[in-house]
Amino acid sequence: MSSGIDVLLSLVALLGVAARCRCKPCQCRCVFLSNSGRGFSPGEKVLVNPTIKLKIVFAPENFKRKEIMKKTALPILLFIMTISATGQVNGKIEENNGKQVLTVWGTHEERGYAHGYLAGQGLKDIFDNYIINYLCQGSRQEYQNLRNFFLAYYSIEPKYRSEAEALIRGMLDNGIILRNQTIGRDIDADDVLICSALPDLSQTSKGLEKMKLGCSSISSWGFSTQEDSVLAGQLIITRLMDWDNHSALCRNHLLIVQIPAEEDEQKWISLAFTGFLGSLCRYK
Repeated sequence: MSSGIDVLLSLVALLGVAARCRCKPCQCRCVFLSNSGRGFSPGEKVLVNPTIKLKIVFAPENFKRKEIMKKTALPILLFIMTISATGQVNGKIEENNGKQVLTVWGTHEERGYAHGYLAGQGLKDIFDNYIINYLCQGSRQEYQNLRNFFLAYYSIEPKYRSEAEALIRGMLDNGIILRNQTIGRDIDADDVLICSALPDLSQTSKGLEKMKLGCSSISSWGFSTQEDSVLAGQLIITRLMDWDNHSALCRNHLLIVQIPAEEDEQKWISLAFTGFLGSLCRYK
């Protein structure tokens, strides 16, 4: 839960008084009201700290900061603020040479939350457009058959289930709409796990004939790499992740850097798609 100091800082920022973000490095997308006297917008969110979220439920469209300052009691009368505790975001997403890189650290639950909070919109895109509309041909029953098969025959370790559940919470806390119109409900942790199990499901269940999986690897060394100025004859392993070229996959591929807090797990890097908890191409 948030501390009294955090709440005070949030209220100070809401009134337009200078306040500094205490996040180091700042990854909380802090939004402070400037001294320019710009108007508030109904429903505007002000995030001062990753654990504090302020939502202005009601405010006139062009209500000015200076008008608030005239009467200190006015915010109490005009604003209904909801303060909700969000989980700490143990991660960051950045671009490197045009590629999206997601780095997450902590327990499975903490990494899952960060994954959902920072990149969950991509998972929703893949679920809606690739899994439901493409693989299941927009059929609610086709997807339900796939889900029933998964729930009946697949066993998930608790740590991965908690990671999937936390991923959903992260998406919710970042305001991502979870509802899928075709299946008529919000996506849940089982849907996340199904996304991660697609390569296995394609081999064991009916209905995924449209998936085209042709991944391969090749090792090169000696004569094959001696003319390369960097390798100079050394060994290199090349991985070709030959999957569907569906647009939802192409726009949501991601390099994921995992830094586990668990003592029995190692750091690892995965080339995958947003929302995939397992490994498609992995290096550790």
